Amino acid sequence: MKVSSLSVARCQKVLVSVVLMLMSSAIFASQQVRIYEPLTPKSVQKLPAKEYSGQPAASVTLPVEPVSSMKVNPKPVKLSLDQQIQLIDAEILVLKAELARKNGNKEQVRHYLQELDQKYSIPLPEKMRAHIQSLRQYLQAEKTAQDDSESNTPESGFIFDDRKVVVLLPLSGPYEKIGKAIRHGLEVEFSTVKLTFFDTHIYESMLQLWELVRLYQPTFMIGPLQKENVEAFSRLNTGVPTLYLNELPEKKPYERSLSLNRENHVNALIDQIIRNHLESLTLLVGASSSAQAFLSEFQRQWQAQVTQHPEQYKPYRVRVQMVPGKVDQAVGKLVNGKASMIRKNWLQRSIGRHLFFDERSRQDLDLVVSFLPNRQAVQVAPLLKYYHLGYVQHYWLPSELPTSEDFQKSLHFWRNTYAFLPKYFVQSTLSSDQKSDEESSIGEIGTFYAFGELAAKIIVNMTTKQRPELSSELGEVRMTDGKDPQIQPGLYWLNKGISPARLSQ
Repeated sequence: MKVSSLSVARCQKVLVSVVLMLMSSAIFASQQVRIYEPLTPKSVQKLPAKEYSGQPAASVTLPVEPVSSMKVNPKPVKLSLDQQIQLIDAEILVLKAELARKNGNKEQVRHYLQELDQKYSIPLPEKMRAHIQSLRQYLQAEKTAQDDSESNTPESGFIFDDRKVVVLLPLSGPYEKIGKAIRHGLEVEFSTVKLTFFDTHIYESMLQLWELVRLYQPTFMIGPLQKENVEAFSRLNTGVPTLYLNELPEKKPYERSLSLNRENHVNALIDQIIRNHLESLTLLVGASSSAQAFLSEFQRQWQAQVTQHPEQYKPYRVRVQMVPGKVDQAVGKLVNGKASMIRKNWLQRSIGRHLFFDERSRQDLDLVVSFLPNRQAVQVAPLLKYYHLGYVQHYWLPSELPTSEDFQKSLHFWRNTYAFLPKYFVQSTLSSDQKSDEESSIGEIGTFYAFGELAAKIIVNMTTKQRPELSSELGEVRMTDGKDPQIQPGLYWLNKGISPARLSQ
């Protein structure tokens, strides 16, 4: 078994301490106790020979320093066995970081130091701390170079090279079924391409995974799937053309992303608003995190469009109405129904007579967009009609997709609503009454199987065409301005009494 230099030094310190303790006990056991300057091998050689001729110790005159000026070495910190093992692991990380610095890979140095900070709180030897400080200074010096990551990364675009295709998926753990379904879809579509799979679940970090993957010298990569893994992998600056299977806002030239994330549906919503010239619109936003995410994405994309086309978007007015509780209260506030009621009550008290009252709602509304769950959004159109605003259009982009069963049961309650729904969700709703529970779960996994097939088709098409448009079981695929493929939702008309089979796009 190899013993590190730190362990040898620690053993030497322990032996020295024991010897000193024995010498100290012998000295203090004597009747004559003196404080001597510690003797080192060099100081012993400088003493005259007569001082070692057997004369009594009392006759030897040595300079005595004041106690306050003596150098006292701190006692070594005692470490448990677990802490000693952690110290060895920490030393290995520092050595890896040093090797990454020699290879000019700044990102790997940063990841190693972050891992060192997160995992180890044990006291480190002074030399190791100095080495870590040197690595931090290296990162600080490199931070000023704006193109440092590009200089250490080979320039490459998104080109499909099928010689060594590596796929990164969760093939165990909580996402095992999803990962295996995507794997099956990829294997079917890439029947003539050799794929090498790595299970992302068994690695502590994406850096650890990449250290193994790069040994295969991949020419193309697919995945990872989870968003946090995608972001971590992108920071490694691999330089390998990669299609991530989740959203990644800021990408390098060799990176693309494909996602089932429904925040992308905001694109289709804005297209409909502009196409139909719905200039005065209000967003009804629920309290859930997904509803807030839709609002943030809408504001981001809307502002980007306004900046690019200020004259075109000048007539549009966008308001936001939060829905923290009941929908009827939020809609009443939206249309000024409460203010109208207050005026009626004041007038009624002033003249002392009962008045028949017809709410006076605002007349400057063209559209109401709801980022609400199923049970709340279904109330919006009837409430607008109650306030004599039945002509105002209602668009629904679900903040949370209901189960197919719950959505099917609520269909006959819907009134005059356009819903932006994923194609696979509608197909699941249409056939849910004909499936058993077991078949429904297989259908859900079938969505990810289709996602794997679609990813393979997009990879080939994006390499051969600049703006591929595909029709798939998951919906239309269109390219964004950032050259990312996005799965578009279907626009479905929901009205009272409609049966699932009559859902129309």
